[in-house]
Amino acid sequence: MKRRLLLVEDDEVFLRPLHRTLELKGYEVLPVQSGEEALDTLKSEDVDLVLTDRRLAGMDGVELVRQVKAEHPDLAVLVMTAYGTIESAVEAMRLGAEDYLVKPFETAELLLVIRRAIEFQELSRPTAGPSGGTRSASPSAISSPGARACRGSSTSSAPSSISIPPS
Repeated sequence: MKRRLLLVEDDEVFLRPLHRTLELKGYEVLPVQSGEEALDTLKSEDVDLVLTDRRLAGMDGVELVRQVKAEHPDLAVLVMTAYGTIESAVEAMRLGAEDYLVKPFETAELLLVIRRAIEFQELSRPTAGPSGGTRSASPSAISSPGARACRGSSTSSAPSSISIPPS
């Protein structure tokens, strides 16, 4: 079964080779050039993953993450950008993006991140557990360097003089 990817990229110079590479690797790719077009496409098409640029004309990639996750909370979303900052990575991840890739990236890295995001989404869907209840998989390891930096900065805390007694 071919996996379907919604590719949101407004730069033709990057869109065409990325589209071709993903198709050669066995994915069915639905290319669009704006966040608004992506949301319209999601109304009529089922996809396994959304791969969006951070900087888009009109609605940017982070707002697209917010809206996709509001309408399709189980849909995997990856954000890519040539203008990566830890702050924008933190924001995208906080809103539900599975990973954050900084351009230029290697094809192997992209394919690995896509595969892991799709697998994680499949494992995260509630399934019947042994007692008849539902269960979800635990979070997978963050794979891209940008996302690891984001995770590291989001879990650190400021020094404090408050002590917490053991329970």
